[in-house]
Amino acid sequence: MPKPACTFTAACKAGVALNLATPLTALDWVLNEADLVLLLATNPGFSGQKHLPATAAKTARLCEMLVSAGSAAVIMVDGGIKRKILPGLVEAGARAFVAGNAVFKHPEGIAAGIRSLCDF
Repeated sequence: MPKPACTFTAACKAGVALNLATPLTALDWVLNEADLVLLLATNPGFSGQKHLPATAAKTARLCEMLVSAGSAAVIMVDGGIKRKILPGLVEAGARAFVAGNAVFKHPEGIAAGIRSLCDF
């Protein structure tokens, strides 16, 4: 069976993901190349974990690093995302979020879960 062709377009973006325990200095070599930095706010493994509060401080430090470097990279946070923690993460500099249980296990359904995250 032939291999599928792999085509890249000008719309491709470069991203990097960090576990919460990974120091931000790990970005030193790629910070100016990244379009997106994903911070994990839980330990990798399974859905439904509690958001780790240290994420807001790490997000704020990352935001400072990006501003200092003149980078326009977007900070995305994944893990334990719920409506009540969004304001603090937005204030810290996050602009994108990955939400699983808050959307798919919302007691009023998926649409209500999405609305609840957009209305804070």
